[in-house]
Amino acid sequence: MSEAGAWIFLVGRVIFALNFVAIAAPAHLKMSKMMEGFAKQMRFPVPQIAGRPSGLWLAACGLSVALGAWGDVGSLMIAVFVVIAGAFFHRFWEVEDAQKQTQKQLFWRNVTFLGAALILFVFYAAFGHDLALTLTDPVFDLRP
Repeated sequence: MSEAGAWIFLVGRVIFALNFVAIAAPAHLKMSKMMEGFAKQMRFPVPQIAGRPSGLWLAACGLSVALGAWGDVGSLMIAVFVVIAGAFFHRFWEVEDAQKQTQKQLFWRNVTFLGAALILFVFYAAFGHDLALTLTDPVFDLRP
């Protein structure tokens, strides 16, 4: 990859990770009890992890992707989080009130994040051994 490509990839992954590091993680950490209460309301099987543990998870996966420190693993961590969030917390098809549109947008945002996370995973795993501007090589090896 060219030097310009490496810098563009760095900027792109930092922008993507900002949602998890600067928005989602602080919300889960600062409003831990509220997140746990919402998880109970939504019948999430383990509501205790919806607060601080999820906030730490989000910070870790976002930093992993942004810094290129096992970015493939961080990408998979994002994928797991957004699948769970979409399946348990943004079930717009069950909502009949004014929240339906908001939940639909949040669900599809998570689907978009899932697609991006899977693309990042494959990119890191296939090309990460040769990428500049990353802290570590990927854990997975999908080189051709």
